[in-house]
Amino acid sequence: MRITTQFPVEPSVINHEESFQLLVESVKDYAIYMLDPNGIVITWNQGAKRIKGYSAQEIIGEHFACFYLEADIRQGKPMMELEQAKRLGRYESEGQRCRKDGSCFWVNAIVTALYDDNGQLRGFAKVTRDITEQKQAEAALRDAFHHLEQRVEERTAELSQTNARLRQEIIERQQAEAAMRQSEAQLRQQTQELHKVLVDLRQAQAKLVQSEKMSSLGQLVAGMAHEINNPISFIHGNLAHVRLYATDLLELLQLYQQQITDPSPAIRNKASEIDLEFLVEDVPKLLTSMQTGVTRIREIMQSLQTFSRLHEAELKAVDIHAGIDSALLLLQHRLQTQFADKESHPTRPEIQVLKVYGELPLVECDAGQINQVFLHIFNNAIDAIGEDFATQSASCHTAPTITIHTQRIDADQVQIRIADNGVGMSPEVQSRLFDPFFTTKPVGKGTGLGMSVSYQIVHQHGGSLQCQSQPSQGTELIITLPIRDGWA
Repeated sequence: MRITTQFPVEPSVINHEESFQLLVESVKDYAIYMLDPNGIVITWNQGAKRIKGYSAQEIIGEHFACFYLEADIRQGKPMMELEQAKRLGRYESEGQRCRKDGSCFWVNAIVTALYDDNGQLRGFAKVTRDITEQKQAEAALRDAFHHLEQRVEERTAELSQTNARLRQEIIERQQAEAAMRQSEAQLRQQTQELHKVLVDLRQAQAKLVQSEKMSSLGQLVAGMAHEINNPISFIHGNLAHVRLYATDLLELLQLYQQQITDPSPAIRNKASEIDLEFLVEDVPKLLTSMQTGVTRIREIMQSLQTFSRLHEAELKAVDIHAGIDSALLLLQHRLQTQFADKESHPTRPEIQVLKVYGELPLVECDAGQINQVFLHIFNNAIDAIGEDFATQSASCHTAPTITIHTQRIDADQVQIRIADNGVGMSPEVQSRLFDPFFTTKPVGKGTGLGMSVSYQIVHQHGGSLQCQSQPSQGTELIITLPIRDGWA
């Protein structure tokens, strides 16, 4: 097999790499830095300086354990996190850290092990986010919930005492019967009101958690997609010219070969040395491969921008099919054949996606929120198919499939039906599917917020989200959205 010689790296490519490094260094909302294999800090960005208080000159060369509390250091927590990242590839944790001035704050930290092409550990990348305000908000929410429970208990105790007195008065005086019935009615009403307050509080908590996650993720994704899209567009635009120039040069070379039938020994030796025939055959293939790769990157960047939609107004006319396609493109890696490891047989073949798209008008909605609904539903469908393959023998399986139907059901509404042939759901699970924090997945695999948030988003848009499922028969989610007058 021939290995082609790589050309020198163009200055424009170097500039792009420098631009990406500058982008990371200029991020102020996240502390992004790298450690060597022993935990020594080797890079430091502006976000790290802002969050932790150390300048690059002060911290580079120091061990990252200096950010931890003394109790965590004594327990060996810093090196334990590196060992977990080395073993699993990635480790995420929440906890308290120390700034340069000695103050403590809460963080969400992700450590990623970095390996070279030979599988040797080169170091670790660490991304830290200050979540002190979020922790304070959660603590305040817990205090409010506890206070509300105390008020309920106190009020219940008071009402119980009132009822006892009323019953005693009924024995003593028949005239108090009407007053007692009125008091019981008030008790039922207050109990219903308190129950409604508790339900609203749980829903607010679920929306707060999901909104915080999606807001931070959406801003980061949109920013990265915008910055990466510019150099990719430049490369994509120039590849057509490179292909044209290469074609012209190869045609000129063929003319030279036709005209010069007896080249000099130096030319023959050089042609033999560089394997001219192979180069002539391989250059078009290289250009085609490069064009395919760049096109794929552009599609991913466009899908990320379509999915985040942070730069657009809250409500606007949206192409529902474009949102579905962008969500599927972001989940392409999950749709592909899954392996337990590189040498094993596949644990699940590639999931086929069947699109039966009808003619839909533009729909007035919050594009980012509706795309979030599609992403949650597709993720659950993929999990259900994977669970089905994990619990049954290979001979019992049909081809894993997700089917999408879209149609306009009347003058004012469109409908999206997303069906999978996965493990399905029991009636008990279906009855709680849209409850906040309800999940059938093991710890660490799901928060139980996805379908609850999706249900709320669809209803906030004036639509409906329904589920049809039977055990071992797959699941179908039916989304109905209003078109709204003026956009049809």
